[in-house]
Amino acid sequence: FKQISETLQLEKMDIHSLASEEFRKTAGRVIAQVLDTAVDRKSLPAMIEPRELSERLQSEVLGLGPLDEYLSSAAAKEITVLPSGKVILLTSEGTRHLPDPFLTPESKTLVLRKLLLMAGGAALEGEPVVTGSLEYGTSVKIVSPPLSTNGQAVSIQKPTMLSSPGLAGLAANDILSEKMGKLLEICLQMRKGILIADPLGLSHQTLVPALATVLPQWERVAVVQCGGEPLFGIDTDLYFRLAGDATEVLSLSKSTENLLGVIPSFQSTALFIGELHAPQMLRMARMAAGSKSIVIATVREPGPLDLLERIRLLT
Repeated sequence: FKQISETLQLEKMDIHSLASEEFRKTAGRVIAQVLDTAVDRKSLPAMIEPRELSERLQSEVLGLGPLDEYLSSAAAKEITVLPSGKVILLTSEGTRHLPDPFLTPESKTLVLRKLLLMAGGAALEGEPVVTGSLEYGTSVKIVSPPLSTNGQAVSIQKPTMLSSPGLAGLAANDILSEKMGKLLEICLQMRKGILIADPLGLSHQTLVPALATVLPQWERVAVVQCGGEPLFGIDTDLYFRLAGDATEVLSLSKSTENLLGVIPSFQSTALFIGELHAPQMLRMARMAAGSKSIVIATVREPGPLDLLERIRLLT
């Protein structure tokens, strides 16, 4: 792996290049050349099968290494990668500890960079905490120094498959108490706004769609998604996707401001907002609440005063 890394200059490579077809072709060729040279020189131990080693190298250079298997496994519910490289796997049968699943510490770093890219957090590379999501609602959180003192740590959580839909399903799976579910239902009946503080965005696949099932059929529902975290399972009449603050996409600037001014004209009676953070979005939420629309919004990791202020403005 060290030879491959030095040849490809992986440590210096821009994170976006790791997903390019050119990188895949070049890396595949370099892996083959390094292994062919090792076989010709008879420098591989006799117990190592070159084909298996090639597959392992391709897995960690081109894919996510051992994480690919866990992400595709229906039994895996939560995956934690510690700074040491040790992986803790939470499955439906219990917890498994995998002490050394990566080839080298450097290959683990490469895998986590690609995971960061896939989760949509590439623009924030180098930040101490980056959150994002993979397909099908899998949530990713990467913690780096100085918050993680010994290196990068990763938490990957797959969406909860509920035994029954709605708030009753959340209560049955111990995600929400029955009393809290009843309180939220009363809030909707009284047309009160609900603000969900959710660091990992898991409410996008659990609480938010559950609240949507409580709404009567006549509600005109609009959904506003900010950034890359989609809101799942909502029977909506209107769905708007606004750009986040990432540099590769449109910023929350004039184009988004214009759209935020247009959304109220659709006169929705129920408004779902994923990741309420921009002042323009807060103003739009206040306008909707002022016209007796139900506003259900999520925020990520707010400070307590910030959270209280947003609750006050929505209710």
